[in-house]
Amino acid sequence: MTTENDDPGAFTIKCSNCMAPLVDVWKKNKESEQFSSIRASCEHCGDSSFIREQEGEFYIGGTDYTAIESVETIDSEEKNAKILKQTIFIHTLKVKEYG
Repeated sequence: MTTENDDPGAFTIKCSNCMAPLVDVWKKNKESEQFSSIRASCEHCGDSSFIREQEGEFYIGGTDYTAIESVETIDSEEKNAKILKQTIFIHTLKVKEYG
């Protein structure tokens, strides 16, 4: 279920090594002042994705080949209980063989 063509604000985070689709990202609120740096692990080859940067709020989901095991917040900057800047690492699980 890659989102590249379904929604102009959506994208798929892929492994930097084997190019397996790891996480689908959909923009939720483009007007938000939130800024995120997102990286995901790859259970297909043991590597990870490049860092993807996202402005605004978003939803994440697994792909046909991976599921989300957990989301770890590495760093976060908040103001008035709203996230302004964050760095997250998404741990994935292999669901189906890729490639």
